[in-house]
Amino acid sequence: AGLSSQMLRIPGRPIALSILQAIGGGVGLVFLLLPTIILGIAAFRPERSPDTTQALHDVGWIVAFMPIVPFVLQGLAIAFAVLQDATPEPFYPRWFAYANIWACVLFVPGGVLLFFKTGPLAYNGLFVFWIPFIIFGAWILLLAWAVRRAAVRDLAVSRAG
Repeated sequence: AGLSSQMLRIPGRPIALSILQAIGGGVGLVFLLLPTIILGIAAFRPERSPDTTQALHDVGWIVAFMPIVPFVLQGLAIAFAVLQDATPEPFYPRWFAYANIWACVLFVPGGVLLFFKTGPLAYNGLFVFWIPFIIFGAWILLLAWAVRRAAVRDLAVSRAG
């Protein structure tokens, strides 16, 4: 919400980018909570049939890593809004846009996990689990930093003016 409201203040960007970012964030939150619930259900009754537990485990991990679209839309909306800021002192630095684009690119391998059961493209492999997991964590920290930086800058400007 903070990022969406700050994006609305970027001159020259279409309002749709801020709305798209907000929708991507909301849908993305669902896709972060749902696998946690499913994996919790898989672990809730350890005496359950191993086949049922395995099925719940598979559903949980597939739901966690396959739905990349909301996160990619969110990142691209941020990047396009930042790149459209032509003011002398942009709201966000340009490298922030490129970092969002790279995060989106590195999320893409999650979309192929249904086709591989072992190896680097499996649900627990390097390209589907580890790289997106690390990049997602770094991306969230980057978004938090950018929102805070812009808010502190606005506070300083409002106090000075």
